[in-house]
Amino acid sequence: MIDELCEISEVLVLCAAENDGMRKVIGAQQIQRLEKQTVFINVARSALVDYQALAKRLEQGDLIAALDVFDE
Repeated sequence: MIDELCEISEVLVLCAAENDGMRKVIGAQQIQRLEKQTVFINVARSALVDYQALAKRLEQGDLIAALDVFDE
């Protein structure tokens, strides 16, 4: 389900609770599935996103991210 949402969304907003089954729910695979010019917004917890994979994708310059949570 999450993979499909990543493939079809123009804007993806992550707002979920952190629990045992939700660590890096948006991982490298999901980040690569995001279409060019997708806006990714994380208002959840930083542990839910693979920030290294996200940074790598942002360096490509084809993704927009708005983040209000960080690992450090």
